Amino acid sequence: MRKYMKLFAVICACLLICSCAQKKYRSDVSCRELCDLAQKSIDDGLEYEEYGESHLKYEFGDGALGADDFCIVYSVKVEDINEIGVFFADGEERVKEIAKDCREYLEDMRENKSAFISSYAPLEMPKLDRAGVRVYGNYVIYAVTDEDLAENAFEEIEKRLTVR
Repeated sequence: MRKYMKLFAVICACLLICSCAQKKYRSDVSCRELCDLAQKSIDDGLEYEEYGESHLKYEFGDGALGADDFCIVYSVKVEDINEIGVFFADGEERVKEIAKDCREYLEDMRENKSAFISSYAPLEMPKLDRAGVRVYGNYVIYAVTDEDLAENAFEEIEKRLTVR
């Protein structure tokens, strides 16, 4: 019986160590590809356009300009506020700074655009309230969309980036 208890303890310890191991993420996927993947996983039937560098500089300031690659898309439909941003930066500090900038951007949207959004598209407010930022290795992703659709996008992006 003790033999089985020791074996069980060793197996549990191995499983615990494996579950605590940090995931490894790729760093060779373009932000455009990840934005396309996110749009497909959301599958909301909306048309999206891409913001350029002027939007990045205006909305995110100089911090996010430290990104080596980025892609930000938004719903063309005026009464829809869907938006997805994907950034890549080489280096942990730059990634942290970009993630901070994305969180501040979403908070700024909540503070400064809520009145406008609630007056012309009140059903869109939950998207803004639940918007979130995720970091996968050197990638920072934010999504302003329905919560379950955002989760789909985050899961697909994580699958694409996870090294197996």
